Amino acid sequence: TTIGYGAFSGCYKLVEVINKSTLNIVAGNSDYGDVASHAIEVHTGESKIVNKDGYLFYTYNGVNYLVSYTGDDTELTLPESYNGENYVINDYAFYKCTSLTNVTIPDGVTGIGNTAFLGCTSLTSVTIGNSVTSIGRSAFFNCFSLTSVTIGNSVTSIVNQAFSNCKLVEVINKSSLNIVAGSSDYGDVARHAIEVHTGDSKIVKK
Repeated sequence: TTIGYGAFSGCYKLVEVINKSTLNIVAGNSDYGDVASHAIEVHTGESKIVNKDGYLFYTYNGVNYLVSYTGDDTELTLPESYNGENYVINDYAFYKCTSLTNVTIPDGVTGIGNTAFLGCTSLTSVTIGNSVTSIGRSAFFNCFSLTSVTIGNSVTSIVNQAFSNCKLVEVINKSSLNIVAGSSDYGDVARHAIEVHTGDSKIVKK
């Protein structure tokens, strides 16, 4: 009958609320202790979260969401698809996964949500595939070690602060966006860049 103030505050990956109470809990609403403030869905049935080799997926209204990763690998190539279909990376999916060092986002991914990789402080390189159209707000915010990113050819939107506070020195831009080294446009992606180019990475590890 009651959920206290802030009871679920900061539970950023709480994407599903199974509500068997009489409380009117609504997805996206901060009532009832923030229990559903980050929810994709509130329902009364069994859990719809599916674990595929450590990747947690959720499907709602025909959209597949990658909502979290529970494995231990530090270098990730995300799944090509979910049950043969495209998917999006949900908000906060990899939030503060501080052990991640390298992520390849394949062509089966169509979008990267807000704060999806925020605080992944060991992440050094990201390759974004050619089906991603949008990179959400603060998606890679505070990824202090990020030095190289590849922007896929379908990206048309990079939202505010998507790459703020990153040490990005190289942007490989395969999109049609006019990304310029030293500019704070497009989510600060090239603000600290030495070069924006279209070829292979020029970073050499010794």
